[in-house]
Amino acid sequence: MASQPGQDWSGSELAGRLGVDDAKLAEAIEGGPLDAPIADAKLHKMERGDFAPEFPLEWALKDVDLAIAAAGDDELPLLAALSRQWRAAVDAGHGREDISAARLALGGHQQP
Repeated sequence: MASQPGQDWSGSELAGRLGVDDAKLAEAIEGGPLDAPIADAKLHKMERGDFAPEFPLEWALKDVDLAIAAAGDDELPLLAALSRQWRAAVDAGHGREDISAARLALGGHQQP
């Protein structure tokens, strides 16, 4: 469940670094295999700079950390990387914002 929002904000951040704004990214994804209602809604909210919590980042981080703990000795490298990034965003003060606010903690990104 955590991967979809992570893909939204990381894809949006990468697109922005390549000069593609959120509106153009949403347009490019629309109707394709990556088009999902939640992704579309999140991209449009991020485009407006709306990080009002639908699912707070701190709750998402808790869930990811619980999954890592439940894995015991099994390694979950993607979730571990996600946990590190989301923890940085929570530590930067974005924990009570929507999960998509994790994007704001990436280097060089400024809130629209």
